[in-house]
Amino acid sequence: MRNLNATFAQTRGTSNAASLSDVGGPALQISKNFAFQSYYDTTLLEKALQTQPPNQPIVPSTIQSQQVVGYGVGLHPSSQTPIAIQFTAGQGGSSSSVLILKPGQVIWPFGGAPFGGFKWGLPYGWLGGGMATLVVLLTPGAEVRWSGNPEVIFHRARFAIKQPSDLTSGGSFNNAPKNWPMRFPWTQALQGTNSIPQQGNAQIAVVEPMKVVMALRTATAALAAASDMRILFQGTNDLGLDSADAVVLTNPLFETVTWPSYANSGTSGNLISPDPVIVSAQGIARLAADDGGVLMLDLTGTAGLTGLFVDVCRYGRL
Repeated sequence: MRNLNATFAQTRGTSNAASLSDVGGPALQISKNFAFQSYYDTTLLEKALQTQPPNQPIVPSTIQSQQVVGYGVGLHPSSQTPIAIQFTAGQGGSSSSVLILKPGQVIWPFGGAPFGGFKWGLPYGWLGGGMATLVVLLTPGAEVRWSGNPEVIFHRARFAIKQPSDLTSGGSFNNAPKNWPMRFPWTQALQGTNSIPQQGNAQIAVVEPMKVVMALRTATAALAAASDMRILFQGTNDLGLDSADAVVLTNPLFETVTWPSYANSGTSGNLISPDPVIVSAQGIARLAADDGGVLMLDLTGTAGLTGLFVDVCRYGRL
């Protein structure tokens, strides 16, 4: 493989001109690792989202600019996130609209004509992140020889485990919080302590949800007995909408998981207080509730999970 080690000053990622093994023709590879746009916070919970100004189709804090002439661009299937991209036509022409590429897709923005550069970053409303690798096709006859549609992380959030006594018609949890999207931008997205709207019309959908990884977050890093937890699903896209596509609030669905008993595994240091993990490909992974939500409920009968939290990381294919 021929590697020219060309680095662009405009990006903090890496760029290498090369004859790539899965590309037919000369190409330029540009990689960038993007911060995840959702995170874990005990106070903010589902509002723990990075700032994304509305009406900006490419998240401004993620924008990378490339002054390179080419004909096509592909998002390599090893990428962990979709990207949004806008091209500038060659010789001072007008810019294209902002386009969204998922891993494995290739676009020729001006047909057989070259572009003069482009800017790219995360699409507005996307809540994942990770590595993205663009392959710029430098000649009109270049082509890609790849396939694949990888799993990507599309949402992360922390959930407070509630008690049955919290579920009262006059209380805070008559309904579940809005916290379980699968289409982005998310219609219910609120960011930060001031609940700033970060909503929009969906441009990206997770068409094949794959799994959910859950971690029980405890203050003592110990659980005296195995503990059941009910996951309530309200207003799911799949089974909780009426004929007008409105959320049905009554008769939520549920799935039960059991956290194992465990204790500290040492005497001192950072590794003595582990938290248990459950990986599920069941209902919690498959169901979506873009205008509904999910609530975690303690079923121990002894408030054994009171004050604890569950961190959730969701994976799927676009």
